[in-house]
Amino acid sequence: MRLDIRHVSRAVGALLVATGVAFAAVHFTSVSVTVDASNGDLLVGFTEAGLPSGISVPITADASYKAIWGCVTRGGNLVKPTITDLRSYDGAASSTLVITSDKQGRVIGSITLTTVDETNTCSGNKDWKEVKVVWGTVTLTGNGATRSEEHTSELQSHHDLVCR
Repeated sequence: MRLDIRHVSRAVGALLVATGVAFAAVHFTSVSVTVDASNGDLLVGFTEAGLPSGISVPITADASYKAIWGCVTRGGNLVKPTITDLRSYDGAASSTLVITSDKQGRVIGSITLTTVDETNTCSGNKDWKEVKVVWGTVTLTGNGATRSEEHTSELQSHHDLVCR
């Protein structure tokens, strides 16, 4: 007896439809990446589709960053730095959000990634602050789907935002 793979595929497909299992591949339909100009946080918005409705879906956002910290006068201006005033830190941020899929099998949400607060002391009327952050590639994973965004965002002194 010879089996025709097309008949087997149709039979399996009919069985999956009858039991409520969807064929649609899980995928991210949209991803937006922006930097919050007030604090340098990375805001990652997303829509993932192709899911069964009413299930809990963990979505994880990961990104690397380089943060530069320095002594800042309390008026908000960066003190003219010397070699010891500024320090560079490489890091990685990760956050997971668990969200329930809607009736259309989608999850829509956003995740905020933050840098690690580095500690140091400054002399005089100055505070230790993050003065620049450069975010690298953002990777989103959720329920079998993965998407990376080659978006590099740079925030300087929390006033000047540059996106490349």
